[in-house]
Amino acid sequence: MRRWVLDLPADTIVLDAPFTFSDFQVFIFNNGIAFVTAFLQYTNADVHAVYEFLQPGYTKKSWCNFA
Repeated sequence: MRRWVLDLPADTIVLDAPFTFSDFQVFIFNNGIAFVTAFLQYTNADVHAVYEFLQPGYTKKSWCNFA
């Protein structure tokens, strides 16, 4: 496995989200699989917005209630 930390300016990767992603990394494995990871810091009040961004519709059908 190889890993690279992408030391990029903040405006290089722009996502349509109400929060900021940082510390992007790329992991490349020998079998042709690669992952891009990002650090996401948010407050407890933003939990629903994070879930809605990552998997739209999931939290509306979930048995969990976020107050």
